Amino acid sequence: MKKMLLLGTLGLLIFCSSAPAVSCPVAPADTVAGHARMVKKIHAAMCTSVSNDRTTAFDKMTPPDAMQYTQQLFVNAMQRDSVAFLALINSAAKEGKTSQAVGMQLGKDVVLLLSSTCPAALPLIVKLS
Repeated sequence: MKKMLLLGTLGLLIFCSSAPAVSCPVAPADTVAGHARMVKKIHAAMCTSVSNDRTTAFDKMTPPDAMQYTQQLFVNAMQRDSVAFLALINSAAKEGKTSQAVGMQLGKDVVLLLSSTCPAALPLIVKLS
């Protein structure tokens, strides 16, 4: 379980450190069964957390601090629905995909959705770019 969460976080880390969120292509809808649903759940949890955080000045964060904060939000959101995440990993394995690839795609899609639908997350995402 912790390995799965670590891989998902690693995917987000690799994504955020290698490419700006705005220029990433959108993955085909639900290429792995449950992917789109999991993206929506993690997105909703992360957007809610960022929107409710009135004490953190995202625009004053350094890029490493923004990365750490985003990773923590991602892990917390995945932990809320770890059963669905494990089902997603199992579904991907049946299709020959690695858990690392699934975690990376999940991180990309969540950050992309955050950048387009969660205004409160924009200052944080800008720091990641």
